[in-house]
Formats: sequence, C-alpha cells, structure tokens
Amino acid sequence: MCANAPHTTRPAAATCGPQSGQRFELGASTSSLALGEGRWVVEVHVPAQRYVTLGLAGPVDALVSFDVLGKRALRRLRTGSKDDDGLLPSFVSFRSAEQDQQLSVVVDVKKPVRLLRAAVDVNDIGARTPHDLKSGKVQPRSLIGLPSPIERRAGYFLQTPTRYLFVRTDVAAALRAATRTDATTTTVVKIRFSLGSIFVGDATQWNGQRPATDLGRPRHISHAEGRDIDLGLPAKKNAASLLKRRCEGVMVEKDQLECAPGTVKRLDALRLAYFLGLLLDGPTPHGRYVPKAEHRPGPIAIVESILTDQAYVDEIRKALVVLRRKRWIHDEAFGALGEEGLLRHSPWHVDHVHVRFQGEPAAVPVVLQFKPTVRERVDAGTAAAASAGMSQ
Repeated sequence: MCANAPHTTRPAAATCGPQSGQRFELGASTSSLALGEGRWVVEVHVPAQRYVTLGLAGPVDALVSFDVLGKRALRRLRTGSKDDDGLLPSFVSFRSAEQDQQLSVVVDVKKPVRLLRAAVDVNDIGARTPHDLKSGKVQPRSLIGLPSPIERRAGYFLQTPTRYLFVRTDVAAALRAATRTDATTTTVVKIRFSLGSIFVGDATQWNGQRPATDLGRPRHISHAEGRDIDLGLPAKKNAASLLKRRCEGVMVEKDQLECAPGTVKRLDALRLAYFLGLLLDGPTPHGRYVPKAEHRPGPIAIVESILTDQAYVDEIRKALVVLRRKRWIHDEAFGALGEEGLLRHSPWHVDHVHVRFQGEPAAVPVVLQFKPTVRERVDAGTAAAASAGMSQ
C-alpha cells in the first residue's frame, strides 16, 4: 500500500500512487485536503471578496515550510509572524480580490497534515441584536484570521503566532479601517503620522479559545470568542511599535506589575490616542473632521473597553487636548477616552493596549473546529509565562 498519498480525485501515478512534488488542487467544493510526508504543490481556489484563511493542521513538529504564491498584492503574502514559533497549526489570512483567483501553495512537511481553507464574506460585519440571534433570524458573525498586511503602507504588522490571531469579521474590518491606506475614505494612522506600523499581538486562538490553550497554558483570562486584541504601543522617532514595555515596571503587589510613576519612555501618545479615537469614531470620510451636520458612517465595531497601564492612560488623556485642537477627533471619542469607564487601568498591561469589542461570540467555521494535537512541551520561560498569564 502506498504511504504519503494525499486525498485527491486525480488519477494515481503509474507506479505506487502520488509522489512528493506532484501538483494537486483544493477546489471550490471542498475545504480541506490531506497531504502526506514530503513536498507538495497545491492549486487553491480563492473565492472573490472574502476574508480567506489558509492553514496547515497536523502534528506540532511536522512543518518544514509553508509558502503561498500569488499575483499583484498577494505576492507580498507571507506565512508566519515576527514571533512565530514554527509549530502547527499555522495559518495565513488575507482579503481576496474582486474576482475568483487561484493560488499556488507549497507545503513541505515531515508528517501527514491537512491543508485547510476557510472563506467568509467581507461584508458580513453588521451588528446582530440579541433578539435576532436568539430567534435564529441571523447567525453570529464568523471568526477569521486577521488578514496579513499585504497592502502598501498597511499600518500594522503581526507579532504573535498566526494561530492566535483570529478575530470576528467586524473587528478585523475596524482594525484595518483605522490603519490601512485608503485616503479617500479614512484618515488613517499610517498616512497621518508617516511613522512605523503598529504591531498586533494576541487575539483569539483559531478554534475560539484563549491563546496558548493548545499548549496547555492559556496566557490570558479573556481573549476567547474573537472580541479581544492586544496592540503594541506606538513608539516615538519611528521606532518599531512592538509589544514592548515602555516604562520601568514595579511590583505593587506580589501579583501586580505596573509602570513606575514618571517612567513612560518613547511612547507616542498622540498617535495612540488618534488610533483609539478612530476605532471609536469609525471611518472619517475624505480624511477630515466631519461636523455634526454632515453624515459619517460611525464605528464599524463597538468598543466595549480599553485596558492599559495608568501611566499610558494619563498620557493618552493629555494627547486628547492636542487632537481636539487639530480637529483630528470627534466629540464621541474625545468624551469616551477622557472619562473613567471605557479607558481604564489594568495591572500587567505595561507593554500593550488591550481592546475588547461588544457583541456576540464569533462563530468558528466548521473547518477550524478541530482540537490541537496532544503533546508535551517544556515551558520556555516561567517568568514570562507567569507575566502573560496575568494579562487580560
């Protein structure tokens, strides 16, 4: 019997079946394809106007390489992220074009895996009422991989492993509207400040659970359901806006790390306040302040809370005055960020801002509803894991 043969409708090779290096297809009618050990080239159908996630699922140590080859903007599509650890499952996500496309996916693995594809309508972002959800009139919005920043001057980078970068569709749209370079419809952070991109950290695990649940040590007390995301703090002087502490940390309790008063360093508070204001106000037509008498669409996704260290809260509120003078923020965001309640202090948030959005838990596409491979893993850093575990 031939081993390493992927499931395919194509005729077997004349000898012992499919051989490593042959080309196969993942067509429109199916969402997964089994691949054996070896190197495979798969032509993948990509439907138009979708948030698309391609993934590899299998033994944690099976991956050698996972590459996606496309045309135009998709040529810049890369699997992985800055802090990727090379473990499976691994994913790459993007917003597809106006027409159907074919992508070539090159997979090299040491053990059998499955190639997966999930696709969700990019326009499926409208709010759901509890009544409509309960009655079955509408379904919950889907969980998707946050699209890779393939657009020129996209305004963000991915910092955490891609299996932890899943969000609800409207959350993805809101984040991209606040950072991407669409100057005709939105005043975006990248254009306004012409500085380095913001790095995106943990969101939700691919199957709707908390990040690192697959490793047996979830590192948050929230971040399930696709409604939470961690964002790096914008840095001054065009430095990378990584999830990186920008203050001196002190232990105020045995389990609480906070910024020491007066130690905030290299934080671009104006850019951070502006970005948060865009999330609250929503896209700004024509890239300018819109008077109340004129129509503007409002927020894409409704922010429920913003958590960070008090030192950063204070700096954000100082920056609001400047934003208002420049007419770079509307009354709604100015008021919400300036008052206690929505923007508030939370211990252990010394290296990022945690944004939570309102709404229902995201629905996990069927093809992503799989459990991680059971394995043992040595903790890479007890202190780091303990710190992350305290995060919201």
